[in-house]
Amino acid sequence: MNTPKQLYARFPYMFAGKDLGITLYKGWFLLFAKLCQDIDDVLGADKRNFHWAQVKEKFGAARWYFSMQNMHATVAVNEIGSDGVVTSLYRTLVRDVESISSHVSRLVHAAETLTHATCIVCGEPGKLDSHGGYILVLCVKHARQRIGGGSLPQYLFDEADQV
Repeated sequence: MNTPKQLYARFPYMFAGKDLGITLYKGWFLLFAKLCQDIDDVLGADKRNFHWAQVKEKFGAARWYFSMQNMHATVAVNEIGSDGVVTSLYRTLVRDVESISSHVSRLVHAAETLTHATCIVCGEPGKLDSHGGYILVLCVKHARQRIGGGSLPQYLFDEADQV
């Protein structure tokens, strides 16, 4: 996956919430895509109630907020009666929702932590740079470019990549 469009196609349920604030940065995109895959693996079959609520940058690092509620499992109960075996399906709240939510939170925190040292422009190792008053994590090349008065390359995806 190289673009948000591909990511949205792979994990549509993650981007299905209302009023999402999603801003993806080129330098952190692979970290975020891996995070989406890791969360998908943890959620297993019941993914319908997870979605990103907000994805943004603040003070130079990623802030990735999610919502996850009321995960359910289907339980099959077989009963033997005069007509033979009857199977009834019941939905029950998954008892370990808090455990799953905690696991997802740890994954998100670990990925956010990686952005503290990853250039927002290119994904190379970087450090906090506050030149010009706006804090960004930049690699040596992009920090020099910023200090030298040049503008940084576009680090947000184009609109065509977002849809």
